Amino acid sequence: MELTWDRKKASELLSAYRARWDKGREYGIQGKADQSGKPNPATVYDTVLNYTSQRYSRDGESQRGAGELLALIEELAEDEQVSPDEITQLRMLRKIVETQEGTQQDPRYTPFFNQPVAFADGKVTRRATVYGHFLTEAYQAWRRWKSENREGAGPYTLPTVKDSQGWWSETAGKGNPPLYQAIYGDNGLIKLANNILLLAQNTSQPKPNVAHIIHLNRTQSGAAMESLTRLSGARAMLQTILSREDIYARGTNVVVKERLNAAIRNYRLSVNKSDVGILIPLSTVIISDEDASKQRVNMEDVLNVDKTKMVRLSFPASNTQLNKFIRGVMGEDLTNIQIPNREKKGVILKSLVEVAEDMAEAIRKMR
Repeated sequence: MELTWDRKKASELLSAYRARWDKGREYGIQGKADQSGKPNPATVYDTVLNYTSQRYSRDGESQRGAGELLALIEELAEDEQVSPDEITQLRMLRKIVETQEGTQQDPRYTPFFNQPVAFADGKVTRRATVYGHFLTEAYQAWRRWKSENREGAGPYTLPTVKDSQGWWSETAGKGNPPLYQAIYGDNGLIKLANNILLLAQNTSQPKPNVAHIIHLNRTQSGAAMESLTRLSGARAMLQTILSREDIYARGTNVVVKERLNAAIRNYRLSVNKSDVGILIPLSTVIISDEDASKQRVNMEDVLNVDKTKMVRLSFPASNTQLNKFIRGVMGEDLTNIQIPNREKKGVILKSLVEVAEDMAEAIRKMR
């Protein structure tokens, strides 16, 4: 089944988030390499994208969090369709990030050790462990003094950040650093994820003007399959297909099951909401994405599946269910169908082998 959603709106939401947080200098980020030579993110946006709780994991491996959530949203904004599995993954990652607020994975709990918190007359007069951000006014004053008064010290050109902005605190969890704002704030990642999820739920639907292949489940009760005969276009479809000469064995009224099944599968059947309601409990669909990966899901799990307008029915290859469907729809009218270039009317759904066996059995009974 091919799906579509409002990818343009999703891209706009992501672009607005990126424009808000794709900045570095005003948030005290220079993007320089650390002491090990590893490059640091140059913006708040990149920091979110790279944000993991690696420093807290025992084995040194990254844990799931904000970075993975933002990366998924970036992927979705590029995709023409959103699968049920991706919706589930989006909900799961959003929940993970939400539950990390107030824990050690929360940026407000990130410690910065031995940071200047008081500076006067060219000296740091007090140092402390601060949480959330390292950019205290004392640190900035010390860096500027050093750049002006110590030979060989590099220039310090970052804009001044006032302590009143509340980015840091000497108490864990009390600061309001930009990274926390970019994840949990009014213009944060959680809000973006909520908006993307709502957009997907409201706009994701089967593509219009496409005949989606609906796979009828192999194990269905007789009552369930009987409901299939109530499809509004079933009789017209079968009258069209059963009147085709190419689905019969040469010179006979006997249907070749492979040809019949293929003809049914290739027929574009228009459906309404009532028809879709009949199909939902009986069917699965295969959703493919741009990477050609496939996912089989129950039809009922497809968002806004009731907006499906056209389908192609795929019955199990044995044709047992298909033959029951045909008999249920056509009834005694099967005997009145005129097949091109045949003298006798009527359709024989049994195979040639089955017909021969029936004839042999009849002859035995006559003896």
